[in-house]
Amino acid sequence: MEIIAHRGAAFEAPENSLEAFNIAIKAGAHRLELDIQLSSDLVPIVIHDETTGRTADADVEVQYATLEELREIRLENGEPIPTFAEVCALAAGRTTLDVELKATSREVAASILDIMREHGVLSDALITSFDPQVLRLIRLLGFDGRTGLIVGSMSKNLRQRAYEAWPVKAMQMAQATDLVIHHRLLHRPLHSWLRNNQKGAIVWTSLQDEAKPVERRAAIYQRIERMQLDGAIVSRVSESAPHFGITPPTLQAV
Repeated sequence: MEIIAHRGAAFEAPENSLEAFNIAIKAGAHRLELDIQLSSDLVPIVIHDETTGRTADADVEVQYATLEELREIRLENGEPIPTFAEVCALAAGRTTLDVELKATSREVAASILDIMREHGVLSDALITSFDPQVLRLIRLLGFDGRTGLIVGSMSKNLRQRAYEAWPVKAMQMAQATDLVIHHRLLHRPLHSWLRNNQKGAIVWTSLQDEAKPVERRAAIYQRIERMQLDGAIVSRVSESAPHFGITPPTLQAV
């Protein structure tokens, strides 16, 4: 099972920062999960939210800010918000990527493929999104590697809950190879369908899950280990790995 570092080592450094990604790699992560938004001048930026205020020292809307404007903003550790190209350069030859597309335009889809190809990290990449349409677009642009439909929300809407319970039609439309689902939502019939149809099963934990006390985190990791999965997206790589039967290397200083 792959350990996929959720926004890097997000409890040891600012999420989606180069520092967080470096720590995750040195802790033994098999893959880095990161989020893509697009600047106003169409540069892919690695940040989860549509605005910068939660994670940085100024609050702007990413899609209306230029790269130059975004680079003036600082994360808590003093780093600028990284570009996708910078993260690809950091990962090349060291680990693989799980690229979640928050921005879902044709421009961002084409751009991330070009950047990954330029840095030699495209062939092993996993490209994911909550939006099946953008995954379909990735296929139309010629990507024949792994893509993952993400499922999981706090919605109480019955239609949304039904979709998340059985997202098979959306996966098929998107031509997704993997389902990336919150760990509480993967039930036995859906897991069986994935296995029977040669689809990957990856679960993710939220940062709220991993902010719980250590005993509750351990219970989550142990439950995930019993599920026999292809991957688990977690932020606490060193802590979770032993629960998955994986012994990571000793964490080194970045």
